[in-house]
Amino acid sequence: MPIPDLAEPTRLRPCCVFANDAGVSVGSVPVPGYEVRNVLGIDDLGTHNYNNGAVSLQRPAEGQRMLTDEASGILYTCRGGFVDIAHVRDNADRTFYLAAQIGRMPATGGTISLSDEGGARHVIVHPLDPKLVHAHGLRTVVTGLAEWVDFQASIWHEIATWYRWSSTAFSEQSVGVFARRYLLQPVGTEDRG
Repeated sequence: MPIPDLAEPTRLRPCCVFANDAGVSVGSVPVPGYEVRNVLGIDDLGTHNYNNGAVSLQRPAEGQRMLTDEASGILYTCRGGFVDIAHVRDNADRTFYLAAQIGRMPATGGTISLSDEGGARHVIVHPLDPKLVHAHGLRTVVTGLAEWVDFQASIWHEIATWYRWSSTAFSEQSVGVFARRYLLQPVGTEDRG
């Protein structure tokens, strides 16, 4: 079965607001009547959609999404504490994308360009060792590589946001959240892999 040539997920979901009913502002101008209901229960997550992006088009008053039931926010887990579901979803998307791209070039290798996050990013893929692929299977090898590359990209994302890079027009967070979060980044990576 041929591996699809997926488009890179470039529409990052807003993340990291550790609050409920938080207001939204563009720059220093508050958006009246719009609140982020950010703390979720397991039943609030909805269905994951590839590359869903920053806007899930929800009615602020009722919290009912108009185009998708996917929700992102903070979810409390017994073993992981508070988990940022936007990061889980974005890492799952990027891992899936990378696995598809690496899987399309196992014999030849190639370059995968990733969208700019404070600088140009390229993944150079060397041809995969045929013995390794034969021993473990293409899917296992490709998935493992994709998970590793995504984890590296997620660390870069945290470094870039530490220095105020933002994927949206509004600032997603203040600095100071990097130290603990890198421990949870593999959650989305492992989920999609």
